[in-house]
Amino acid sequence: MQSLSLLDLVRSQFVYFFAPNTAWAQVPGAAPPATPAPAATEGGGATAVAALMLVVLLAIIVGGVKLYDLKRKRDEDAMILDAQIADAVLVHPHLKNFPIGASIHTSIFRRSIPVVEVSGTVATDALRELAIDIVKGEMRRHGLDATVQDHIVVDPRIVGRVA
Repeated sequence: MQSLSLLDLVRSQFVYFFAPNTAWAQVPGAAPPATPAPAATEGGGATAVAALMLVVLLAIIVGGVKLYDLKRKRDEDAMILDAQIADAVLVHPHLKNFPIGASIHTSIFRRSIPVVEVSGTVATDALRELAIDIVKGEMRRHGLDATVQDHIVVDPRIVGRVA
């Protein structure tokens, strides 16, 4: 007895479902099934469906490009604001010797509130509060309402690095 492999089974089912005229023609003594003549209106429906799918695909591509561009612009604006916050902290005479940085996280949508993470190490609590106030003041100066997350570590043993 001859064994059938899975590949032979898949091939036979493919031929049966997707090419019925070819499969019937290979059976000895069997006539191919009669296929009805296509109606004149069926061709127009297929063309309309193809055109509609093309328009939908084009809309998806345009929407994706637009969202990517919005995200890129928001990231660019956040990077500029990040640099301005870093400059404001570095210019302050009490904080210029401490490693304090801020990173801004934004979303694609304008209504979402950006998150500013301030991190670094300072010697006293007063310097930590001063750094947070400078960041909040810089955000107000740019008219941006943002959530400020404080990740500044207070370590009394640290002495500001000498520049």
